[in-house]
Amino acid sequence: MSISTVKAVLWVANLGALGTLGYTLYDWTQTEGEKLTAQVTRQMQQDLLDDIPRPEPPKQDIYPYERVEANFFALEWTGKEPPPVVVDKPVDPGTPAKVKATPIADILKVLYLQVDTTAPQHSVALVKYKLAALTSRFKEPVNLYIGDTLPSPQNGWIVDSMTEEGVVFRRVSEDDDEEPQTARPARASDGDLIVEVGEDGAMMPVREFIPAAREGFVPTRPQRTIERSPNNFVFGDEDLVAINENYLEILSNEVRHRPYRDPRTGTWSGVEILSVTPGSIAAQHGAKSGDVIKSINGTPVNSVQEAIQYVKNNADAYDVWTVVVENSGKTRTVTYQKP
Repeated sequence: MSISTVKAVLWVANLGALGTLGYTLYDWTQTEGEKLTAQVTRQMQQDLLDDIPRPEPPKQDIYPYERVEANFFALEWTGKEPPPVVVDKPVDPGTPAKVKATPIADILKVLYLQVDTTAPQHSVALVKYKLAALTSRFKEPVNLYIGDTLPSPQNGWIVDSMTEEGVVFRRVSEDDDEEPQTARPARASDGDLIVEVGEDGAMMPVREFIPAAREGFVPTRPQRTIERSPNNFVFGDEDLVAINENYLEILSNEVRHRPYRDPRTGTWSGVEILSVTPGSIAAQHGAKSGDVIKSINGTPVNSVQEAIQYVKNNADAYDVWTVVVENSGKTRTVTYQKP
């Protein structure tokens, strides 16, 4: 076959293929193209939906199954409706039940009471603990003074005052609505004392156990602050004057401090003492490195300025100052009394 013949055959084949492709495109535009460009009307949609067979409604039982179950399984033939189910409301975890404080009468008894009406801070009460949690540590009677806090776990009670009627205790927290309680010493009228009986069975008169202070008596006032018991201080006259006149210098030179942010809540909640100069006035008054001062007389303080302003505003309102301090996760109460 010659080259010219081959070229002729190829040209004829190409022309045939091109014609076939052109006819295919023409046919698609006339059929499928019209379908794509055709507008779907609402009637067409409705006709399509009508062609779909509707499902049959569910069959209803001749007799309710619940009644069959009640008659033959639960043997309930009265026809009465079952009682409503009472669902107990869950206890709100955010409002825990308040724990009532242990009464003072169950904690201790007063063996001896000495009241100083001219200098109340010198009044003293000899008490003996009754709770097992305290008798194991305090087997002998102990002295209590105004401002003393009872040992843990009863450290929520503090000695508020001492009168001829007895020792008055109140709660440390001002948010606690527990009423103050009075522990009375044993009296002849209670039947707890062994009284002296005279001749013919006559009862001798009971002597006064709390003699009145003599007229013109001037109590001894300490010149330097003394720690009468752990965390219980009595201001000395000289130290009190020095603190009032030089408190800014003391805070600047003897104590390094900063506001304390609670790592658990992220809120400011106290004043943290970073360091205390040994032998300084601050150290002599119980300040320790790591202490976080949380409140003064139940009022929260978040800065040194707040603490100073609170003390200035209430200098004449209190004779006893109660400071709640936290250190290494443990809380203690420190009291300061005016001389």
